[in-house]
Amino acid sequence: MRSALLVICALSCLVSLALNWAARGLARRAGLVDRPDGHRKIQTQAIPLAGGIAIFATMLTIIAALMAVDPDWRKTVFAHSSEVVGLLVSGAIIVLVGIVDDFIGLRGRQKFFGQIVAAGVLVVFGVCIQRISVLGWSCDLGNLAVPFTIFWLVGAINALNLLDGIDGLAATLGVILSSAIAVAALFAGHESIALVAAVLAGSLVGFLRYNLPPASIYLGDAGSMLIGLAVGVMAIQASLKGPGTVLLGIPLALWTVPIFDSAAAILRRKLTGRSIYTTDRAHLHHHLMSRFGHRWTLTCIGCVSVVTSAGALLGVWWNDDRIAIICSVSVVLIFVSLKVFGHSELQLVVVKSRSFLRSVFLSRAIQPGAGWDEAVHLQGTRQWNLLWETLTEYAQRLEFVEIRLDLNLPILGEGYHASWRRPNGNDHAQHWRLDHPLMVDGRVLGYVKIVGDRGGMAGQNLEQLMELLEQVESHLKVLARPEPVVTSHTISSGVPDLLGPEPALNVDPRAG
Repeated sequence: MRSALLVICALSCLVSLALNWAARGLARRAGLVDRPDGHRKIQTQAIPLAGGIAIFATMLTIIAALMAVDPDWRKTVFAHSSEVVGLLVSGAIIVLVGIVDDFIGLRGRQKFFGQIVAAGVLVVFGVCIQRISVLGWSCDLGNLAVPFTIFWLVGAINALNLLDGIDGLAATLGVILSSAIAVAALFAGHESIALVAAVLAGSLVGFLRYNLPPASIYLGDAGSMLIGLAVGVMAIQASLKGPGTVLLGIPLALWTVPIFDSAAAILRRKLTGRSIYTTDRAHLHHHLMSRFGHRWTLTCIGCVSVVTSAGALLGVWWNDDRIAIICSVSVVLIFVSLKVFGHSELQLVVVKSRSFLRSVFLSRAIQPGAGWDEAVHLQGTRQWNLLWETLTEYAQRLEFVEIRLDLNLPILGEGYHASWRRPNGNDHAQHWRLDHPLMVDGRVLGYVKIVGDRGGMAGQNLEQLMELLEQVESHLKVLARPEPVVTSHTISSGVPDLLGPEPALNVDPRAG
């Protein structure tokens, strides 16, 4: 059986090589390409987005061919037809959603709805987590079985989609995870799952021939979501301890890197007030790229995934998820403790918790006019704290209640979030609020949120602050240049001196 799977994997690789070569040219002629935008997509030329289509076509071709020429494989597939057919139907839906998104661009909610439909199809075909087992403790999900299964599958789709940020990464992870699942499925006696996992692994190896840097073809959303869906459902099936019972530590260990990255992204965006669909360059691979470069980033993430996959396999072999969970938790703790990734998100949690506790228990102890500020440098090395000090000094002098700054500059790999607040006895209904987007060349690079007391000189204060914000945007324009020039820029220049000497900020754009 193992030698047969190796042959199938090799055949899938050859077919994938041919189909990806053909898809690359067809996609370019059809206009299905990823164009640089100077903001988040920083490649130098348009790249075809047809890898997902070619990979799915390879899977269909190989599975159909095996069923046609080998009676034993035909029996294996028919014996588990609900699993295989359900995955292929669901895969077709997710590929279609991805193609539409790659062509015209879907809103986050629209894409999310398509993902739920694809996951729902799998549930209809019988894929359902009815019971979970963790560290010997079991829980019957009952009415929550279907929602939990859909949550897991949609989470898997998005987790891998979020990691598809540099050449070769998503496909490399897909190869490692699908190979581990193929072995785990053989251990557990799920031959049909081992077959599909081997086909997917071979298809991805063939695709990597064109996707390793410099990439000449991308997965596109169709490909990254397909890999996430396939690996997500196969991880469940390979971890079955009994009918509908999943040894949950196994798939969690397999998915350590994608889950860790996705959880950090959700925390980062929600705690900074951004939409969870906001794009940034603060993912795990971006942090590693800034330190080690492309090749070592792929090597590092690949090695970590091999370690967690090995832990999962040992868990399947011994029917014990403790070693899998230990491997998974250890990897996360190492990343956070060494400040490689996750440390900024942990800081955000601490900062927001501390701010909440202060507002509840210490607001009366703060001296009148005083306040507290919290700042987290999410990514990058530039000295945004100088800009923030200027804004908070103005906030204090103009007697505002709250000011918040959030910056997201993907092309520079920079992210910064800070907030300042002082106690105010007035009811929230007596406050005025302003959300000011910070725009440079038509792009929103961040925002400033201001809250003031209606009883103060709101009009005069607002006029002064708006002039300051214009200077902030001028500063951002200098920093947003691909190759910033060496200059000294004074943020507060030109602001009328109505309150006495004004705080000045001299920033070298290359600082840090």
